[in-house]
Amino acid sequence: MEEFIFENVWLVIAATALFAFTIGRMVGSGAPSIEQEAQEMVSQQHAEEAFSALSPTTQDEVDHLITEGKVIEAIKTIRTESGFGLRQAKAIADNRRRMLKGA
Repeated sequence: MEEFIFENVWLVIAATALFAFTIGRMVGSGAPSIEQEAQEMVSQQHAEEAFSALSPTTQDEVDHLITEGKVIEAIKTIRTESGFGLRQAKAIADNRRRMLKGA
């Protein structure tokens, strides 16, 4: 009788763990939070402002490189012409790519 109760305890523990894991996956895979969306909007706005600060010829060159699929070259151009770091230049190029794709 004690073995039967002991086996049931492990079965209940395993079922509870599986249930908790499943619920955690469902909750964690939801839509982005309002804070994440707000942060993304701010990042896009900063990238747009930084892109507009580049010279018109650099803007044209970056647009041309992005439309040709040469994103890495566009990032290099942004870094060379602006002095921005890699992360900021990549954010500018990614934002510009999204804008050109939407146009």
